[in-house]
Amino acid sequence: MASVPAGQPIELPAVDNTLGALYIGSSLATVLYGVICVQTFLYITSNRARYDSWAMKLLVFILFSKAHLNRSGLDTTQQCLMLAGMYRLLITDYANPDALETGGPSSGLAFVTYDEAIVAICSILLVQLFFCWRIWTFSASSLHLHVRIAIIAVVVSLAFLNFASYICLSIFGFRDHLFTGPGHAPDLTLSWKISGSSGIAFDVITTMAMTLSLYRWRSLTMKRSNHAIVMLIVLIVNTNLITTLLSIGALITYLVLPNGTIYGGIYLLLHKSYLNSFLAILNSREFLREKMDHQSQPGPPSITDFAAQTNTDATSTTGEQFDLSLIAAVGSSASKV
Repeated sequence: MASVPAGQPIELPAVDNTLGALYIGSSLATVLYGVICVQTFLYITSNRARYDSWAMKLLVFILFSKAHLNRSGLDTTQQCLMLAGMYRLLITDYANPDALETGGPSSGLAFVTYDEAIVAICSILLVQLFFCWRIWTFSASSLHLHVRIAIIAVVVSLAFLNFASYICLSIFGFRDHLFTGPGHAPDLTLSWKISGSSGIAFDVITTMAMTLSLYRWRSLTMKRSNHAIVMLIVLIVNTNLITTLLSIGALITYLVLPNGTIYGGIYLLLHKSYLNSFLAILNSREFLREKMDHQSQPGPPSITDFAAQTNTDATSTTGEQFDLSLIAAVGSSASKV
């Protein structure tokens, strides 16, 4: 770095909406990583995890950490790349604002906009595909087959469109650096619009599909399942709302403040939010299962229960089928030897 004459103060440009935004985003992402560690520990030590299929366990290990192989998973790798990039930008290139305008294979810009982003979007794609599978499972008894196929076709297409647009975004972002405005990089702007819009559309459609499939047959299910269905609806809306708001915030800040990196700080939180939503769904199954079992305890029959028995056979059969689908998705509490 060039020497500064004695007595002449060093004048640096303001970096509040550039490095400051990335620093805040990475700090909050580190907090969310700690939450992910706790949720992963709760899943591994839960009774329900022992009865999950090998595919579900493998997905958790791939997303977080492959402990049995002594290697880092996608989330741990993404966390390391993010911290390495921030260290290069804030420490190695301290008082060197030109480092934000230049890139290279080992620059902090490469870690933040290229390496970390590609690893993060791979994790997001796996979580989104899990959400698609969850829609297919829950809607087995509440939606017609052709409606289910149409919904799955739409959400899977949006998931892969989101994945492809984020890959293009990483490539264009590394090529055009962090401060190229929308007017100077139309392909970068188009990638941001497609990635943000597809992510928002995916979250909204999956939330609506899950809520519709659960609420549609709520009055036809057995009484013990109603409370679990309401809790599932609240959980689905709350988990998907976080990722939706982050996608909207990243898209708006890029369009409104293209010369800053506030959108980059928000994007660092998006991947962590998806993984936290995924683990929250897995860890909530035991709680929902206990609620259903508690409400199914035998007791004196009530007038409501007696009236429910007078329903038609078709309605009763439909409700029981949905209960079986709900139990299969939440998980059986029966012990397996």
